Amino acid sequence: MALDRSRWTWPERRHFQYCLAASAALFLVCSIFSAGPHDPDEYFQIIEFAATKLSITDTAELAWEYREQMRPWLQPAIYVGVAQAAGYFGIQHPLTLLFLFRLATALIAWSSLWTLVAAGRRWIDGAIERRHLYSIAALLWLLPFLGVRTSGETLATSALCFGIGLLEWRTDLQNCRAGFGFAVLAGIAFGLCFDFRYASGVMAAGAGLWYLRPAKERLWLFAGLVLGALLALGLGGIADWWGYGRPTFPFFSYVYQNFVLGRSAKEFGTAPFFAYLYLPLEASGAMAPVVFALMLATVIAWVARARSVLTWATAPYVALLCVAGHKEVRFLFPLAPFLPFFVVFALASKPLIGGRAASFLRWLGSGYRLKLGYLLNVCGLLGMILLPQGANFPLYKLIEDESFAADRPVEIVVIHAPGNIPYEYVGLRMAFLEPKNLRWTSNPSVAELVAKHSRGQRFLALVDIPAAIPESAAWIRSRCAFVWATWPRWVSAYNFFNWQNRSHGWEFYGCVVAASSP
Repeated sequence: MALDRSRWTWPERRHFQYCLAASAALFLVCSIFSAGPHDPDEYFQIIEFAATKLSITDTAELAWEYREQMRPWLQPAIYVGVAQAAGYFGIQHPLTLLFLFRLATALIAWSSLWTLVAAGRRWIDGAIERRHLYSIAALLWLLPFLGVRTSGETLATSALCFGIGLLEWRTDLQNCRAGFGFAVLAGIAFGLCFDFRYASGVMAAGAGLWYLRPAKERLWLFAGLVLGALLALGLGGIADWWGYGRPTFPFFSYVYQNFVLGRSAKEFGTAPFFAYLYLPLEASGAMAPVVFALMLATVIAWVARARSVLTWATAPYVALLCVAGHKEVRFLFPLAPFLPFFVVFALASKPLIGGRAASFLRWLGSGYRLKLGYLLNVCGLLGMILLPQGANFPLYKLIEDESFAADRPVEIVVIHAPGNIPYEYVGLRMAFLEPKNLRWTSNPSVAELVAKHSRGQRFLALVDIPAAIPESAAWIRSRCAFVWATWPRWVSAYNFFNWQNRSHGWEFYGCVVAASSP
């Protein structure tokens, strides 16, 4: 693959700087507004693990993966450090800490993305194509959205991007010592990629092999990569020892549970080997046209740039995902930082195999279809800003404010159907977010509510939508002050096709009542 090693021109540098600033702003905004986990694992396997070291969550409340000691602790350890540093400034609110976790993750993801873009610009011939690369990297809605997720996929992919960038810059070095140092740093990055998420080690291995293949000083490069990887693995081992309280090897337990016992396939289901052709489209909803174009661009780029380091890192990884029985769309998230490259590669390519697909992609990226893609991308950016990932997170913020403002236990009356509990998600308790001074009263009768009223007792109330006990719900709605609901109250009048009866939401009330006069 011919590499364009030309220097920066001023117009290109200025465009790069504008895109860099726009990307930073989007990552920051997304870290503020995109509250809540996109997938349960990014909360229960990371945040709740960290919460045990902050004396918030009891280990008995953690998911079964903790008991099997099969999850790495390096990422939770980072968040524990962030929380402890915040504690020196008096920051203790769980939702504020969760924002700081997202912000720290966003900083790492944003830095790694633009490290890769700056190092990989040489893979693209032509200033116009490189500007397209910068624009896509800055404005593609997926990148800030996934970049703020507190998931293993996010930090593992960030480490991989840093490693590729370091090895790409190493090829320009003439000093052997400096080259060895870059190799060690890249090895650390690849080792961290594995530490954060074991399956992503396949991507790091593919990238490392690509750089070893043409290296002039292959032995030194190999030695540096191995040394750096061992240092990172040692750090991960120390974190695991600290997390589980004794020496352990989570990777082997992970392999044993998922591939020997087949636990993930048994508990979460399997899908055919071609499922990744349709699962991303199903999950993307209205964004399906853009996701389809990104998927097509990825395949075309693999064919057209078969000798690219990005192909070596990603294509074998996806192939292994297809072979595995259990499949989830989030397993494809590590490909996100490479999508701007794949789009530019595909649009500029004329592969011998798949030439018609490349022509079709260029047709999709022109005329009104391109404008539709821009519109959908803008909708995606607005959606990640205006809509929290967790629908209950505005409710958690209101309860948290009440909890920290009170100098006594706060009672919350809950009118709910069985299994619908505000601080439970996929059957697990969200102990990190639940204030410890809450006192819950479940499904009281109207008589009990009247008794509270007669005593002049102040309490908060949550009503499940649709109301499980209509009489108690009606009493609360008539006697208490409305504060918040999952959807605006005026929407209740438009229950077309009974959609509200099939949906789940909450109404939040403040019951501040005076004692009855004698």
